[in-house]
Parts: sequence; C-alpha cells; structure tokens
Amino acid sequence: MVIFKGYYTVTNADGIPLATYPPDAAHTILAIFAVSSLSRLIISLICTVVLVRYRSAIPAMFIVLGLVYLGGQLLTQFIPLVRVGRPPGVIVNLILFGLIVMGFVLSLWKRPQQTSDE
Repeated sequence: MVIFKGYYTVTNADGIPLATYPPDAAHTILAIFAVSSLSRLIISLICTVVLVRYRSAIPAMFIVLGLVYLGGQLLTQFIPLVRVGRPPGVIVNLILFGLIVMGFVLSLWKRPQQTSDE
C-alpha cells in the first residue's frame, strides 16, 4: 500500500504527520517508506519461492523476517519516528511478528511419519 497510496498509509497507518513537514521533507519521507516497502515486497517474493521450491529453507526465511522486524525496532529506539496518536500500523506489525515467531516454531516441528500398509 505504501508504494501506491503512500501519503494515506504513512499518515493514517503509521501516524506520521506529513502535513506538518515542508513539502520536500514530506516527499523524502514518502520516498524512504516506498523504498522500504519495496524491499519488504522483494523479501516476500523470496519467501514465496522458498515456500514453493526450497522447503528446508523455510526456518531460515522466518529468521530473516524476524531479524528484519527486530532490526527495525532497534533502529527506531535510536532514531525514533515522530507519530501522532496510537497508529494501528504498530499493532499490526506486532501481530505479524507474533505470527513470524509462531511460523518459525511450527516450521521446526517434526510431524510423525505416516506408514502405509499396502
């Protein structure tokens, strides 16, 4: 959504008050968010390829997704984003991180082998 509806997503989902910035600064913020979302899209496409073709690498992809989220959280501790109110994007990202952890655990879980009595 950030690539196609950047202004709406950044102001509503992320709570960043773009209207309070000079136009050039707001444009730069939108560009940075768009580039960041493009990298997440590419990582998602790689995850899809891994899911379809390289099943044994699924835990590694969950680790990559988790590290991307945790790295972003660490960076925002040192370089915080100015936000207005409690934007829903923060909650959505936290839920997605929980799903990543759950997916990682489930990807390591070995299912019992079924034997066929033919």
